[in-house]
Amino acid sequence: MSKDLFTVLESPELGRYGVARRNLRAGEIIFEEQVFAIGPKASTSPLCLECASPLDGGADRPKCPQCGWPLCGECVGSVVYHKGECELFVQHKVRFQNQQNSDGCCAQLDCITPLRVLLAKEADPERWNAEICMMEDHRAERAGSVYWNADQNNVVRYLRLACGLKDRCSEELIQQVIGILEVNAFEARTHRGCAVRGLYPKLAIM
Repeated sequence: MSKDLFTVLESPELGRYGVARRNLRAGEIIFEEQVFAIGPKASTSPLCLECASPLDGGADRPKCPQCGWPLCGECVGSVVYHKGECELFVQHKVRFQNQQNSDGCCAQLDCITPLRVLLAKEADPERWNAEICMMEDHRAERAGSVYWNADQNNVVRYLRLACGLKDRCSEELIQQVIGILEVNAFEARTHRGCAVRGLYPKLAIM
C-alpha cells in the first residue's frame, strides 16, 4: 500500500484499516499487490489444482503424473500453484482418494489452500511477519465449534501427520492460517471463470 496514499490504523472495534492521506480521484489506482497464496475454496468439489477447472474425481480422473492429485491435461507440465504441495505429496507418498461423486464436497481438498499459505510463509517469512501473521483469525470464537473440529480433522491432523508437517507446523499455527483465510480471503475468478480464494493482505485492510 503506497505510503503516499494511505496510512494503516488500528482500533479495538475495527481492527486494522486504511485511511487515505489525501483526496483520491475517481478511478485512481490505490495500490497493487501480489497474492500471498491462492487456491481452492473450502468444501469444494474435485478440481484441477492448477487452473481450478472442475474435474471428475474418480479413478479415471485427469491427474498429476508426479503425485496423482487432480490436474487437468492442459496444466500438466506447466504447474506453478500446484508445485509446492506436489513435492510434499510425492515426498510423503500422500495419495488422493478417488471420489465417485464429482459434484459433492471433496474434504481432501480442504487442506490445499492452508498448505499453500504455510509454504508461502516458509518461502517469504518477512512478508508473513509484516503483513499476514497479525491478521484477524477469530480463533477464540471458532474454537470447539463444529467447523473447528472438522478443520482439526481434515486439515490440521492431515497436514501434520499424513503430509509430514508435524515438526514444521504446530496445530495452533495451522488453525491460525485456517482462520486467517476464513476471515480475510477474497473470492477470485480464474481466466476460465472458476472460483478460488486468495489472500491479499493489503486488500483485506480496505
